[in-house]
Amino acid sequence: MGEHLQCQLIYVIHFMSCILFAGIKFELFPQGGQQKKREDAMKKEYDFRNAKRGQVVIPQGKTRITIYIDNDVLERFRSRADATGYGYQTMINEALREYLNQPHESSLNEGTLRKVVREELKRVAHH
Repeated sequence: MGEHLQCQLIYVIHFMSCILFAGIKFELFPQGGQQKKREDAMKKEYDFRNAKRGQVVIPQGKTRITIYIDNDVLERFRSRADATGYGYQTMINEALREYLNQPHESSLNEGTLRKVVREELKRVAHH
């Protein structure tokens, strides 16, 4: 599920919980196609002794981490996200994935080393 869709789902859940908190319940798919209102949808008491903190839905295949990112880099991702309506964390993840999927040669390979040695030998020979 995309981050944008998750955000929309969270807003819908929040909206529905506000309705429930007010003591009104709307059926999402009532018979006859019209919304029906039921009073007394809230219990008088709830038992939270075994409740756990955390996300309601844990994303599959993802791990929550804490990293430090330069402020200017983060701001650029957030600006782009705001402009496109796309989640900035999703954009960062896609940028990292794209970088990892590109073929990268080591910056210090045999060819580079030979080139540096030749240039240094030429430079030393002329002095």
